[in-house]
Amino acid sequence: MQHHVFGPLDMHDTRYLPPAKACGPHIIRGAAIAWAPNGEPTTECPEWTWRTTLLPRIAPTARDEESRDDPSKNPDYYALLRGTVHDPTARRMGGVAGNAGVFSTAHDVGVYAQALLDRLAGRPSDFPLQQGTVELMTTPQQPGHDPRQLEAANRAARSGTPNYPAIKGQNLFGFGWDIDTGYSRPRGRVFPIGSFGNTGFTGTTLWMDPGSDTYVILLSNSIHLRGSPPISNLRGDVATAAARALHLYGAAPP
Repeated sequence: MQHHVFGPLDMHDTRYLPPAKACGPHIIRGAAIAWAPNGEPTTECPEWTWRTTLLPRIAPTARDEESRDDPSKNPDYYALLRGTVHDPTARRMGGVAGNAGVFSTAHDVGVYAQALLDRLAGRPSDFPLQQGTVELMTTPQQPGHDPRQLEAANRAARSGTPNYPAIKGQNLFGFGWDIDTGYSRPRGRVFPIGSFGNTGFTGTTLWMDPGSDTYVILLSNSIHLRGSPPISNLRGDVATAAARALHLYGAAPP
């Protein structure tokens, strides 16, 4: 990933396993990284490492609840996790998995999104995949897809109260991207069906619209603290507000 994606796109704040690439005084507490008391800042750090003085930029993920049935098995039970993937399956796989584990910033995710949109539009881009591959990834590819389904979904979306998906039982997926499913609320009420994105359980969202060359990023933490309000409505509200602020598709701010 570093060689093929993060490096070529200059995504300097994106990586797996932040503790493994920490440069400077720090200690590992169970599955979390912490600043070392009385440590002296490191003046020189190798490329693609990060200074532990930046530790406050890594948001706490959650409380360590592994071994909840028998906390005596986990000396760090209920300690605050920082720099550790939240998804338990990815954690058991060492923190590097296809479904979770990447740490990043809104800036870097924006770099990725713009590079993808540029490649999709045929503009100069360092995105690591060819234009045709990106087109396949970002258009409906589910079994039995008919190209007419996309326009039918947009007609349904324009005709009344937003539904997800717009047509009941018609879920539209690309390769790795959500287009119109029960999880498409981050599209909001302005971006058309044909825009695409993905969400994360912890409260992260990236939604992209090639028609307006626009992307919306929301990096939140909806699982810490426990009991926070659902983020599903906020995702759509943010996308709607962004599209209206930019007057996209004739939308105007309320």
